[in-house]
Amino acid sequence: MILPIFQPWLVNYKRRQIDKMEFQQKILIVDDDKKNIKILSIMLADDYEVITATSGEEALDILESFIPDIVLLDIMMPGTDGYEVCRIIRTEKLLADIKILLVTAKTDLQDRLKGYEVGADDYITKPFTGDELLAKVKVFARLNEEENKLKQLNHRLLLRQQDIPNMLWECDNDLRFPWVDDTSET
Repeated sequence: MILPIFQPWLVNYKRRQIDKMEFQQKILIVDDDKKNIKILSIMLADDYEVITATSGEEALDILESFIPDIVLLDIMMPGTDGYEVCRIIRTEKLLADIKILLVTAKTDLQDRLKGYEVGADDYITKPFTGDELLAKVKVFARLNEEENKLKQLNHRLLLRQQDIPNMLWECDNDLRFPWVDDTSET
């Protein structure tokens, strides 16, 4: 039995857990170095749903059934490298909105430019500072939230736009809506 004094706390705790599950953004970490995967997973697991892959091929397989909001992607991996994974993600319509952050030891300007050219949204070099990586992930998470809000508003606007013919049908000969109380006539 739960003591009554703890019931409000428990209800709030459960509500926070449900909110966290419903709105938690998903991150796919792709790196062939298991130490890097472990470090990134530990850093992000409290605030995000984290899935990991140790190769480009495994990441592409995961993307067939799991659509993340953000991908943290190493470039130098055996087989399909990060550039190719990024390019493939950008060509798939269902995956086009995923934010891609390249996390790599490649530091040359040409490497960064190639990353942006194939569709990466940002780039961070290893070794990275945890605070910088978390800040970048948070920026992308906020950007995703704002984009989702815009999509919802656009959807609502489209629905209202589709209602315009019905609204015009309901107006009188003077193009007034009889169901609107217009007391502002002068």
